Amino acid sequence: MARTPADIFNARTVAIVGATDRSHWPRNIYANMKESGYDGKIFPVNPKRDEIWGVECYPDLASLPEPADLALLIVPAPAVEPALRLGAENGLKSAIVYAAGFGDGGKPDSIERGAKFKTFLATLDVAVIGPNCMGSVGVRQRLYLYPHTHVARLTPGPVALVTQSGGTLSYIVKSFTERGLNFSYAISSGNELDLDLADYVNFLVDDEATRQIILFIEGIRDPAAFMAAAGRAVPALPAAGGKKSDCAGAALEAALGRAGLAAPATARTVDGAQAAEAAAGIGFPVALKIVSPQASHKTEVGGVALGLDDEAAVEAAAAAMAQRLKAADPKARIEGYLVQEMVSGVEILAGARDDALYGPMIVLGAGGVMVELVRDVAIRLLPVTRGDVRAMLEELSVSELLHGFRGGAACDVPALVDAVVALGDFYLDHRDGLADLEINPLMVGPKGQGVRAVDIRAVARAG
Repeated sequence: MARTPADIFNARTVAIVGATDRSHWPRNIYANMKESGYDGKIFPVNPKRDEIWGVECYPDLASLPEPADLALLIVPAPAVEPALRLGAENGLKSAIVYAAGFGDGGKPDSIERGAKFKTFLATLDVAVIGPNCMGSVGVRQRLYLYPHTHVARLTPGPVALVTQSGGTLSYIVKSFTERGLNFSYAISSGNELDLDLADYVNFLVDDEATRQIILFIEGIRDPAAFMAAAGRAVPALPAAGGKKSDCAGAALEAALGRAGLAAPATARTVDGAQAAEAAAGIGFPVALKIVSPQASHKTEVGGVALGLDDEAAVEAAAAAMAQRLKAADPKARIEGYLVQEMVSGVEILAGARDDALYGPMIVLGAGGVMVELVRDVAIRLLPVTRGDVRAMLEELSVSELLHGFRGGAACDVPALVDAVVALGDFYLDHRDGLADLEINPLMVGPKGQGVRAVDIRAVARAG
């Protein structure tokens, strides 16, 4: 039978292994449960005591008057496996392992113990939280298995928390409850050698009293299982209904333009002379960009020239670009040149792709040549809302430029937000034909002047 967190939170008999007055952890957990009104049975376990906290104390899990549904193993790491083995032999259903030293910390003995313990757990029919955790809370069940006294006597609510950082649980619960947000569960998951994030998410999705799930994640041990569980908590992605014919070349630019991601006035030409003529039609100054399969990142091969102010400058720039590209790659194929009107503003990177592990996602960050230099990016899974995009912008250092850094003009942030949402929606609708879609830079003009998709890079999906 599959082990689930329900085995822990349905416990009607709880054994505190390592019951002692010398540590506040077992003492506080016992007090929290009693004072919060837990109506199951609590059995302290300590071979050196006959009585503790005014109740009978038992030498081990085999000596209890009835099998424990849940054992709280608050003992040193070397003592955990023998205690858990004895419990399993005597009807134990679940356990929480508080001790560190099971693969954490990087020490060889810890890594070896963690690997052996994971193998051992696979032989048991016992659901285990941890090791290296600080316990958990089932608010409706009044199971307060966490050692801080303020994480007790909580008002039941719709919010569930799973955190891989034990101390963070205390902070989040205290902060949220002070602001009127109440919890159904709060789980410190630790090293997750048995139950992991996917198990907790599946459990919480099925819990009728839980409406929101908060995850504080340091690492995902099984991405496929986690994504399957997370997929149960969020709506399914819409079907990709866009035309594959809109996924390349001029058709792509036109389709993006209809979606609100217009490019600057642009002409595609076959050579420098034609580029110069097109530039005169667009109006100077212009930007010139080389078109070549070997120049997907144009600035890296000297394939971009800005601020060209007459036809002679355009022809000279085209010849220089061709020379530089051929010097870098003699077999490079030059398909022509793009001539664009010059636009000014703050350069932003906006891109969407289908991640092999996590699915469609969108990236937003500092654009232009700053992409490689500062690594200023925010990432979200698609689809995104305007609120999501605004939150992404708040994470970026470049956002200061958008709001008028050091007296500069404020940019058209609402237009940027709309454009990023539109890009995400366009990618989702065309993800059958596109593996990757990047606009860099997406130029954000002053207030009221919108955005321009200056350079668009699309990668077709194989097959």
